Amino acid sequence: MFKPHTALLPLLIALALTGCGNDERQGIADIKTRIAKSDVTGTTAALRSLIKKFPESGEARFMLGEHLLHLGEVKEALAELERARKLKFNGTGWLPTYARALLLNGKVSEIIDLAVKEPSGSGASQDDFLVVLAQAYRSQGNRELALQTVDKVLTVTPEHVAARLVRIRLALDERQLQLAERELESLTRDHAGNAEVWYVRSELLSTQPDGDGASLDALRKALSLDGLHLQARMALISQLIGHGKLPEATQEMNLLRKHAPTLFGTGLLDGHLALAKGELTRARSIFQSLLKNAPDSPTLLQGAAETELRLDGLEQAETLANRLLKLQPDNPVAPRLLARVYMRKGQGDRASQVMAARVGARDASATDLALAAQAAELAGDRSASQALYKRLALTKPTEPVLRTLVATTVTGSAEALGQQLNAISQDDAGVTADLGLLALHLRENRLDAALETVATLERKMPGRALPFQFKAQVLQQKGDRAGARAALEAGLARQAGHPGSVMALAQMDLLDGQVERARQRYADLIKTRPHDSSLLLALADLNLRSGAPDDLVRKPLEAAVKLNPQDPTIRRTIVTRYLDHGDRAAALNAANAAAAALPNDVSIQDMLGQVQLAASEFDQAISTFGRLATEQPNSVIGPLGMARSHLLKNEPTQALRNAQRALEREPQNLDALAVLAGAHTGLKQYDAAIKAARQAREAHPLEARPILVEAEVHIAQQQWEPAIALLEQALEKTGPGTAHHRLHGLLLKTGKTAAADKLADQWLRAHPQDARFIAYLAQQSDAMGRVDVAERLYRQLLTLAPTHAAAMNNLAMLLLRQNKPGAQELVERALQLSPRDPNYLDTLAASHATRKAWAQAIEVQAKALSLAPRSVPMQLSLARYQIEAGDKLEARTQLRKLAGAELPMSDAQQQELKTLQARLLQ
Repeated sequence: MFKPHTALLPLLIALALTGCGNDERQGIADIKTRIAKSDVTGTTAALRSLIKKFPESGEARFMLGEHLLHLGEVKEALAELERARKLKFNGTGWLPTYARALLLNGKVSEIIDLAVKEPSGSGASQDDFLVVLAQAYRSQGNRELALQTVDKVLTVTPEHVAARLVRIRLALDERQLQLAERELESLTRDHAGNAEVWYVRSELLSTQPDGDGASLDALRKALSLDGLHLQARMALISQLIGHGKLPEATQEMNLLRKHAPTLFGTGLLDGHLALAKGELTRARSIFQSLLKNAPDSPTLLQGAAETELRLDGLEQAETLANRLLKLQPDNPVAPRLLARVYMRKGQGDRASQVMAARVGARDASATDLALAAQAAELAGDRSASQALYKRLALTKPTEPVLRTLVATTVTGSAEALGQQLNAISQDDAGVTADLGLLALHLRENRLDAALETVATLERKMPGRALPFQFKAQVLQQKGDRAGARAALEAGLARQAGHPGSVMALAQMDLLDGQVERARQRYADLIKTRPHDSSLLLALADLNLRSGAPDDLVRKPLEAAVKLNPQDPTIRRTIVTRYLDHGDRAAALNAANAAAAALPNDVSIQDMLGQVQLAASEFDQAISTFGRLATEQPNSVIGPLGMARSHLLKNEPTQALRNAQRALEREPQNLDALAVLAGAHTGLKQYDAAIKAARQAREAHPLEARPILVEAEVHIAQQQWEPAIALLEQALEKTGPGTAHHRLHGLLLKTGKTAAADKLADQWLRAHPQDARFIAYLAQQSDAMGRVDVAERLYRQLLTLAPTHAAAMNNLAMLLLRQNKPGAQELVERALQLSPRDPNYLDTLAASHATRKAWAQAIEVQAKALSLAPRSVPMQLSLARYQIEAGDKLEARTQLRKLAGAELPMSDAQQQELKTLQARLLQ
């Protein structure tokens, strides 16, 4: 299927390569003031007026050229810069600006000539020119020269943002996604206020299977930092169109028209938006108008051909698609368009011929295979069709609807990959291969080898803190906390104020109970980076985790919002922080505030509904999603949210009705089909539930979740064997989620302990760092009385996740039951991370009780009970401690309160209540 945002990628990549007398001097000074105030219209008018008055002003012409370049008017910008050159203007920044203009006009060879003929100056100007030169080499496909050139800059100026971004883009070109991601993560931390960094971040995220939402958020962040970042706005519009978010795309399109009304890209996107809205006549008019001046624009030809195809202008669509194929023989979209034309004409054989090259291509996508299979079927070649469908089933599209391209993945053993990365590292002065090798060693838990790679990074990155941050990560994984702290301090000695190192030390301080020290680290860092909202969010998180007063949590969050009040990413992060820490009330308040501030942001309104569900505010959630269903009549979000709400509220009839409404909008939506199956199950309509689950399996044959949905229907009927068989199938599919948890539990439930142990062993060998599964296994082992196994698993979990507070608490309880030492230290560490968790306080009280420190046990248990007032076990424990302390009056009051509370109690709890009451009579 044609995807506008993919079709516009070449345009977006091209755009992303940017980066006298007294009266005259006064005029230039006034213009600089306008520029500083982002007065776009006023700046343009003032520059043109100044040039009219002083036509021989090289500086004014340079400023106009630079300004037009920023606005995307690349042809006129180049003309003005050429005039400045003829007037002998060679002020600071002229050469890199002129080179960028040449690059955006496709005059790559002229940039390379400049490198020979023109002096590039020194310092920042030289670095900036070399970055553009590296981009020119990259545009020619000369990766080696591009790397050499950009490395010249990074050798002298390691923190040059534009140079590092070119490095990242070169990695993206080679599909070195992990390497690009690691470097970009560092760059984002160090330069969170740089719009171009967020724009490149969106490029990386868009390549990831589940990165679409994050990619959109990164583009929004870029625009919040620089509202005139045209390539970011164009990319945002393109992605919004691709994801069907047409109201938001329209809003962004209006802003683009305001800032760049005459830009070719503006018209192009307007046409694609009209196409996405189904305004085919308007789209045809726009595209035909543009074709008069740009008949050989590939992106334009794609949109025009697609429009004609939908309008049944098959002859014109064929002509346009053939022209596109002639211009770009390797463009995968052209044969797909032609194949669809021929299939519409009933010419299956011609469609098969067109798709033959695509099917055999290395980058053949799921779309290619599907079209070729359909063409073969239309041509009557069933054997070829079936073979293609089998191939299609083996692909892994990144979303249910087949995308235009499937990401190319590297296959092979970890050992072979390591050898390849080692060879690259030895030949490359850069660090991309080393970062990939480090990630591989950590994934395989080869910690000594990881330290060797870190040593290589230290040699290649002198004066940088990052290698020492990696070293600390490895040492922590080895259990050497003192060594990890020393490594971070050593890194900061080389690069003072490195955010990643400071934040890592703050986390260690928190674990060591040095909360004020951690808080001061953040405060000092924020002083040097006052506009970095991520640091404010991190400080709030630290205060939240350390149990600080509410105002210490609220103030940095409010400051982060004040910095970027219209940034939905910040508001979503705040809500997530509260949810992660179990404070649903605060999360709900933050979600309500976000929804009030951004009433037209669908994602924020959706988040509000999800938080209301998490807080069990089902009626409010139904109201929120109902409003979305009315305001977004073509979106699945509203009815799907209502369906989920009713299902959680145990109203399966209403859930069924809304799930069906959602499926009217998106017939193959996996979430809607899952809710439909759940609603039928709630109504005990098991055949219909199975039918819905199998419909989901047919629509999403490569995914595990539809199989899990079907398994749950069998579990509801206590049909264990079919459920086990399905869960085993789910493990072989994409995104198995918690299928291994569910399968392991069912195997235990049906007495297949050996099979369960085998599953656990096989899974952990393949996924040695699956902390969630280790935690699950530890809990299961504890419940089964396998205390030694549970203790070993909890210790293994704490090696992988040193800040896993629940594991600390559970291990402490195990040690208490076995009268082993170390319990109190563990639970106190857990309480440093979550000081208001009643379960952790309960464990600490039990630890005091084992030492017969009854006063302390009573004090802590009372605090735990205040946080969980309906907990029967905690009430019984408090009474027991009071009796042991000899305070029978308080114990009697406590037990009388419990007896009159009419709380549900198990037989064992009722028996303990009677036992304690009897002790009071002794």
